[in-house]
Amino acid sequence: QASGSRLSVLIGKVPGPLVITLGLRSLCRAAMAMAKNPVVFALATGMGLLTDKYELAVTNFIDELSDFEASEFMKEFVHAAMYAGAVFGMLTFGPLSDVVGRRVCMIATSLLCLIGAVGSALAPSETFLVVCRIVTGIGMGGEYPLAASHSAENAQDSNNGGRNVGLLYLLDLALASCSAQSSSTSSCAPAFLTMPCGGAPSGSVGAAFAALGLVLRILTTEDSDKFKKAHKKREQSSVSTVRALQPFAMPLLGTALSWFLYDVIEYGLKQNDAAIFHANSASIKDSVMTVALSRLLVIPALAIAAFLPSYMQMKWMQLLGFAGCAVINLCLAIFYVDIHKEHVILFNTLYIIQLAFQSLPGVTTMGIPAVIFPAAFKGTCLGISAATGKVGATVGSYAFAKLKNDGHISWIFWTVTCTALLAALTTVALIPRWDGSNLDLMEKAARAGDSKGAVGILYAGPAKSKPKAADLESEEAETSEESTKEGSLSGNSNRESE
Repeated sequence: QASGSRLSVLIGKVPGPLVITLGLRSLCRAAMAMAKNPVVFALATGMGLLTDKYELAVTNFIDELSDFEASEFMKEFVHAAMYAGAVFGMLTFGPLSDVVGRRVCMIATSLLCLIGAVGSALAPSETFLVVCRIVTGIGMGGEYPLAASHSAENAQDSNNGGRNVGLLYLLDLALASCSAQSSSTSSCAPAFLTMPCGGAPSGSVGAAFAALGLVLRILTTEDSDKFKKAHKKREQSSVSTVRALQPFAMPLLGTALSWFLYDVIEYGLKQNDAAIFHANSASIKDSVMTVALSRLLVIPALAIAAFLPSYMQMKWMQLLGFAGCAVINLCLAIFYVDIHKEHVILFNTLYIIQLAFQSLPGVTTMGIPAVIFPAAFKGTCLGISAATGKVGATVGSYAFAKLKNDGHISWIFWTVTCTALLAALTTVALIPRWDGSNLDLMEKAARAGDSKGAVGILYAGPAKSKPKAADLESEEAETSEESTKEGSLSGNSNRESE
């Protein structure tokens, strides 16, 4: 108590600005301590993706439950506006983050998501809503390359980069599904979903997610050491991004095409599954409840998918997911007429099993490009892959909606079967096999400017490219030497200043 009294007297004599400065420093120290907490890191990194997954889930119910006072063209245009904005955001913020850093871009995308979500919640007209959806889409599009690259780069062990992305995917999809289902199945759902502007409460939920992400990122997010080293080497190099990326054309084609085909399935099914279940039920509200239950029951599969990269190569994990989707959807397509009304429980069970298989490429299509490309242009490659995926989302949404509206529900399952088979072939042909030792050597070769050598290491396979102790020691010595030089230059500069 006596010490506290003396401290109070001392603080009373300290000038106000100094008290504020000391308070800000304490806040910064607290923020840095929070940043080391894995839960805080996951929330700060993945809040934008959470907003996107929430919008995906809730859009399904808006279409089925609302009396949206707009033409069919305007309804579709609202969805298209967000997709177009997302593609632009992916292609812009991915490459930009390689130049100015992940932190700056992550704060910018959070701000865009917040502005767009608040505008959507308060939109007085459909035209204003379209503008806000574009802004939101740009922000959410940028989140994909930023969140995936930042989470993978912060892995202490290169083998755990895919697991980090998987956990991020699990957290975002589980929270978004729970939030969307609780909103859509509550008694107030019809009231807010029928609002002409698209639903203020749903926009408010998105705004809350975006605001929380913005605050957490300002306080806790920092660029990883891996990115800082790669960025410094990039600044010293005279090789352009396009030239450095040319040898990576094959893996980039593999990740982009895999993501495209996955999003055809993911968005095509999840934006139309309320209608798919409605074909089995007399009540649309019963179908919404069935969708809600199916999303909740698949969460354990999401948890397995998130941790599986630690025990299984992501190439085989992706292949298993697409193959499983193909087999289950083939059964749904062949036996749809016989089971969709008379054996509803069997139909629903098969659909949930295919959702479980679907969660595997859900992790890998984001996780693979997050780990196999060098940190110097990881954001660019992720942006290209994610943007290609969003084009697939657009194709799937509109193609499946067309089949649904024409009453050809069984054709949806035939389409998913063919798409999943093509994705499985793409995985076998274009996706490399690797482990942490591959990635470390690949990163070192890329920093040295040897992009062809880096790709060769990536496709050599884990057994053929174990790192030599001398190589790792050389890299550590090189890093240590650079740090010593920097310290020496800094000391000389200080002496000159004195």
